[in-house]
Amino acid sequence: MSQLTNKPGKQHIRISRSSTIAYPEFDPVTDCYVFLESLEGGSREFTEADDGRYTCDLDQKFLKSGRAYRITILTPGGRHYESSYEELYPAPAVEDLYYAREDQPTSDPEVTREGVQFYMDFEIEKDSGRYLRWQLVETYEIHNPEHQAWIYDVDRVTREVPDSSTWRTCWITHELPEIYTMDLGNVDGQIYRRYPLNFVSNATRRLHYRYSLLLRQMAMSGEAYLYWNELGKNIQSQGNLFDKQAALTPGNICNVEDEEEIVIGYFSISGVR
Repeated sequence: MSQLTNKPGKQHIRISRSSTIAYPEFDPVTDCYVFLESLEGGSREFTEADDGRYTCDLDQKFLKSGRAYRITILTPGGRHYESSYEELYPAPAVEDLYYAREDQPTSDPEVTREGVQFYMDFEIEKDSGRYLRWQLVETYEIHNPEHQAWIYDVDRVTREVPDSSTWRTCWITHELPEIYTMDLGNVDGQIYRRYPLNFVSNATRRLHYRYSLLLRQMAMSGEAYLYWNELGKNIQSQGNLFDKQAALTPGNICNVEDEEEIVIGYFSISGVR
């Protein structure tokens, strides 16, 4: 399930069947009836843009801070899914996003990793949500080596890339998998400074030319915070022999007619900066 924001415009929901944990894949469910419902009344229907991906243009008149919303999904097979209601909280403002040249320790005490550490400052607004989450999207420039190369073009024809071709300069954009969350319940002051984000190692190609980081700051409910916080712990704990086993993080979506069915995912709605 995709998170909705209170920014007007097109929002997305992806619906898929469950797959095995060992070999996860996207198995879309088509021809569903999907709509977003407000506790105060009114709803907006999603349309299927392509297989398993449903979109909706949500206007500012319908999305308002302090209101609660839930998602409803009716499948062609007759299954009825609903989420719990989630309140929409406004997100506090981002004060600054910046980086510092740093070295990070490794498992070898004589070896460090060179790179840049990103930080952010943000305002603490008591009227905003107590719980925050951040999404990070990185974009970096790479240059392909100037030797003989081919490209599979949009017309499905393989062509040799000339030395002067602009195809040799590329930009890669993707969302970082790390999950960043914070509970502001015991934080005082007006500005929170130097919240650590991602570290970019100089050992990769990402810093060779130009690197950009897009930050989305979101406010959410306490239940959504618990979900994303636990999900982040599961991701960070993988890879070590003595780490705890990853647990199935419970979501807030259920089959109305079959409470025993396990539905993976969480519906949340959020202000965003």
